[in-house]
Amino acid sequence: MKDLFDAEISDEYYLKVSHAPVTLIGKFTVKTHYRLSEDKEKRCKTCEYLCYRDFSKRYYKCAHLGLSASCATDIRVNHVCDLWEQETCN
Repeated sequence: MKDLFDAEISDEYYLKVSHAPVTLIGKFTVKTHYRLSEDKEKRCKTCEYLCYRDFSKRYYKCAHLGLSASCATDIRVNHVCDLWEQETCN
């Protein structure tokens, strides 16, 4: 990541000085550039690592974040990160 003067900023420094939450999903967002996808073919819903849990609602999880029962590891299926891999059909 770069600052206003085009100097490189480390992820650790960004987490210290930014107002981004220092949670598991906050660190995941910074390190893997988790963002809204503009490409309809490349989204979390088509990723190999997408998992979900069904309760009264469906909660989507990423295998890279872990499959905890916490809402801190919930992901959005229309987003994408740098760890995306095409889903393989068995």
